Amino acid sequence: MNANTRILTLCASAISAAMIFMYATSPANSKVKPAGFNRNIELLQNLTIDREIELGNDGYYIAGKSGERLFIGTRRRPFMLLEYNQNTNEIKHEINISLSGVDSIRDLANFKVAIDSPYFFISNGSMPDILRGKIDDWRAVHFLRDSGHFFVDAVPISPNSLILRSLSAKTRMFALGKRTLVDTPYFDVKHDILERQIDGVVDVHGTISYDKKTHRAAYVYAYRNQFIVMDSNLNVLLRPHTIDTFSRAHIKIEKIESKGESIVASPPTTINSVIRTAYGVVFVQSNLLSNNEKPELYESSSVIDKYDIGTGKYLSSFYVPNYKKERASDFIILPNKVIALYQNHLITFKTYQATTLKRSTTIKTEVDSLSSQTTKSDI
Repeated sequence: MNANTRILTLCASAISAAMIFMYATSPANSKVKPAGFNRNIELLQNLTIDREIELGNDGYYIAGKSGERLFIGTRRRPFMLLEYNQNTNEIKHEINISLSGVDSIRDLANFKVAIDSPYFFISNGSMPDILRGKIDDWRAVHFLRDSGHFFVDAVPISPNSLILRSLSAKTRMFALGKRTLVDTPYFDVKHDILERQIDGVVDVHGTISYDKKTHRAAYVYAYRNQFIVMDSNLNVLLRPHTIDTFSRAHIKIEKIESKGESIVASPPTTINSVIRTAYGVVFVQSNLLSNNEKPELYESSSVIDKYDIGTGKYLSSFYVPNYKKERASDFIILPNKVIALYQNHLITFKTYQATTLKRSTTIKTEVDSLSSQTTKSDI
């Protein structure tokens, strides 16, 4: 096992440990304590379920959308997508992706699809390889022949460019880079975007999202209260803080001298789990209870904090209800809908066009009786 693979394995282990930790310490399994901050909560009254679709197995993620079509991927079957039509509220059919010019495949579960209409990308950072194809043709060919840049995330920002979270050969830490087909250099690594606190590997773990409206990317740290806003060339524009108080990652790393390796000694405390950008707003799914929330309301929902992508200013927060006692694992914000993924269900919630996009509006949720208990002094 080479050094790159060892570090990628360490990062994967840390993520898995964090997921176990999140479950073990989730509101459903333990007493949640306020984390020392307040939220501006949109009281969500009866955000009604528009459609419930059973997906079968778990491990699903939102790959992206094209017009009214939403594409759902799964780690269990990485070359298959489900197409959900927003107009009919139905899963239309299964899509099978074919790979052209690929001689061998390894680490099957590391393949992931991302939609950037009219194209789709399918990547595997441990091979490493990135392929691209046209939606409705669903045949993927090599996008760029890779020169050994291992990565864990690949987010398209245009038909010819992606943002990668990659292992830097220079620093042995994770960094963000731009991979492009049309400009030089073809892979431009920015070593100074992700800021090391402990090891520069596990402590900088996070997720990327790109907002096509503003042409800005956002990266949120999983284990600390900060996100980063960048332009399409990965120039840092803002380093705002999320509203919680966890300014440092709570991670314990131990070295195994005999093997020259490091391991995560205890699961990290995950602060932020999912990020989405849309309509000039950064949506962050937080795992923390604020001082002014009703614990029972928090426990029955996933809380989404909203920030202005242009200023980094915190706007407000809203809830996505649990489904069959499960929290949402992924979500996407549309002008008149919130679509959430659960363990093996896709749920569409009706809302209003401006509801989740502006601070002054409110949405209603299923947890009416709990919301009605929250007084003005709680907000």
